[in-house]
Amino acid sequence: MDQQKINFFRKHKGLVSMVLTCLMGILCIAYYYQVIEDVSELIEVPVAIHPLGSRKIILEEDIQMIRVPKCITLENVILEKDEILGKYVKPYQSVATNSLFYEELIALEEDMNDANLFSLNEGEVAMSLDVNIKTSYANSILVGHRIDLYFLGKVTINDDYNNQAIVHGEIVKNARVIAVKDEDGKSIDEDSERESSVIVVALTQEDAHLVAVGKAMGTINPMISYDNINQAGTTNYFDLDKIKNIILGNSVDVTLVPYIEETSDESNIQ
Repeated sequence: MDQQKINFFRKHKGLVSMVLTCLMGILCIAYYYQVIEDVSELIEVPVAIHPLGSRKIILEEDIQMIRVPKCITLENVILEKDEILGKYVKPYQSVATNSLFYEELIALEEDMNDANLFSLNEGEVAMSLDVNIKTSYANSILVGHRIDLYFLGKVTINDDYNNQAIVHGEIVKNARVIAVKDEDGKSIDEDSERESSVIVVALTQEDAHLVAVGKAMGTINPMISYDNINQAGTTNYFDLDKIKNIILGNSVDVTLVPYIEETSDESNIQ
């Protein structure tokens, strides 16, 4: 049977070659027309009307829709305007005039990893706290929550380094959470499967100083209380002033003293 097939192909070698040539020609023509179609097919895409700098929030007036060949829209090009509005140009990136929008250049506010976007009030500073799945209450602490901060550490007694005592107590009430990130700097929300690694809180300068010294001497852990959840009036269980004095008593005070210009004797002469 195999010999019969071989003999058939030998007898009709010219016919077989012609058929194969026709098939190749058809495939080449089909590919050619597909390329022409891809080049000639136009789709609408959003582009930047003017240059957009680093950290710029993208608004309606920053975008216009134009028609471009479909073939130039790569996988990472954003095709829908709604997927761009309200997002930010990433730090140290920019979008040129008439440029397409690429996914790697823009981000949501919570994914910006940019300290300039922290929602701080006047007189506040941002302080970061290392957390894990346990101390973050299994990712339950999120942006906008209020938490208490507790100190746990050892302090020396009467300047005797061989005589140390364990100190535990609340040092900050109702600190405002302004960012929660994982170990890669990505924001954590209620739907995140990643583990919280850093919590950023907004504190007064005085509280931030106390927390920074406390972190150097021991650990600072977030706590959730009834007062935090129900926004009730705070209750006092720990003597905050006493704990504060213990912590700061083991550090050097370098806070600024207001400068008062000295007046000369001659200026006092009437």
